[in-house]
Amino acid sequence: MGEKILLDSEIFKALASQTRLGILKELDERKKTVTELSRTMDLNKATIYEHLNILNMVGLVSKIDSSNKWVYYKLTWRGTDLLHPEKKRIAIVLSLALSFLITGMISFLAYMNQAAHNYNDLPILAAPSPSYDYSVSSSIFSGIDDQYLVIGIFMFSLFSFLFLISLWLWKTRKSPVLQSLSS
Repeated sequence: MGEKILLDSEIFKALASQTRLGILKELDERKKTVTELSRTMDLNKATIYEHLNILNMVGLVSKIDSSNKWVYYKLTWRGTDLLHPEKKRIAIVLSLALSFLITGMISFLAYMNQAAHNYNDLPILAAPSPSYDYSVSSSIFSGIDDQYLVIGIFMFSLFSFLFLISLWLWKTRKSPVLQSLSS
């Protein structure tokens, strides 16, 4: 919707081929060799190799030399971002949710720290005396500033809300490039 993907003219040329889009879709599953790609796509190895070189030049695919004689190809971060732009949005929402969780935990700990200090300041009562004024509160929570508790509850609420949004985004994610390939 409002997602911006920066593409230059070279990437547009590379994406103009259905074969190259199919290669990107295949490499989205896992890294593969030219032989594996030619088998699954039912194309000649030379054709696959030519398309892979074009995708490699624009930075959508990278070549990985393994310790044996095989050469694997995989999507680069740029290729993954092109196929799955929604992953960035999910990562941003989860990062923001995590920051709210940490802030809420710090606020709650500050509130509990104040309560602990008040607990240590309570007078020790050996036995109730008849002259004791029960109208004066001697609770550990009296005299504590509630702002830390309110901030903590608010931050936990924001964390919960953003975490649910990120789960919803994850569940409803759809890649426009992958959808165009399946139709």
